Amino acid sequence: MSLKFITAAAAAFAVSATAAHANSWSDKIDMCAVAAENEGLIDLARYNAEFDGGNARRISVVFYPVAQGDAGEDDIVEVECRIARGRVVSVDQR
Repeated sequence: MSLKFITAAAAAFAVSATAAHANSWSDKIDMCAVAAENEGLIDLARYNAEFDGGNARRISVVFYPVAQGDAGEDDIVEVECRIARGRVVSVDQR
């Protein structure tokens, strides 16, 4: 009985840890997108953000136009954000 309880508790912990980690990446993408908009690099009403890679301190985000019909390479915006202590400290367009 205790082995089943331990297994169930471990599984529940793994699921909650995965969900928390996914939330933090989502938060980082959102923070980077807002910072890029504040820097005047993109307009969030016209672009969708997509995760392009990163780690705990740097995140790369690619912005694609919402209206993809005429979108070309020149319409895609790539941004890298440095994150420290839960906030974006720099935004660089690549």
